[in-house]
Amino acid sequence: MIFNQYLNQDEQINALSKSIIDSLNTNIAKKGSTVIAVSGGKSPIMLFQKLSQKHIRFLKYIFS
Repeated sequence: MIFNQYLNQDEQINALSKSIIDSLNTNIAKKGSTVIAVSGGKSPIMLFQKLSQKHIRFLKYIFS
């Protein structure tokens, strides 16, 4: 198991959003589309805000 430590929440969100986008893009390149499922509630709000600032081909993603 890999544990990452971050100096602050913004650094954590930046790293997480980059990791998610990299994984999704890799799957799109291999399969043509991909799926992402996230928890509900207020927990992923900052992540969604960060992802909304990125250039993402949303027609290739299925969010759940």
